[in-house]
Amino acid sequence: MLNISLTYQLIFLASLLIISAFFSIAETSLMSVNKYRLKHLAQKGNKGAKLADKLLKETDKLLSVILLCNNFSNAASATLVTIIAVQLFGNQEIIIMTGTLITTFLILIFSEISPKVIAAAHSEKLALACSFLLYPILKILYPIVFFINIFVLGILKIFNIKANFSESD
Repeated sequence: MLNISLTYQLIFLASLLIISAFFSIAETSLMSVNKYRLKHLAQKGNKGAKLADKLLKETDKLLSVILLCNNFSNAASATLVTIIAVQLFGNQEIIIMTGTLITTFLILIFSEISPKVIAAAHSEKLALACSFLLYPILKILYPIVFFINIFVLGILKIFNIKANFSESD
């Protein structure tokens, strides 16, 4: 087993929580940004607005990449907290359960609720900024997103749900 110091494990954990916070901010800010203002800024040549507009034209892919990355970072955080707890205190069930509760608390406060409240309050500024990172991430992860969306569309079809993300909506 790889022996990584506790300091590096905690730094990695903090990094995962920050990554998750970014994707929570991105999701909330892009979903709540004023679309008319965004189009206006894009027409005036704002690069962030142009990217955000492109991303929002493919909402299914946008949400898939955000949720893929957010869930991956949250799952990795939970795994890492479990590893740290077992290394420090042993592998008793109470230790693992406590680690799970601590992880849930950390994710809720630092990676979900606080970032989403901030994003809702500053949606335009954050949506434009997040777009610069999200756009290339979506391009890089597109094969995975495409694969995930095949299953999502299949489930929607089974339940006869039509997903329509047209601009008129």
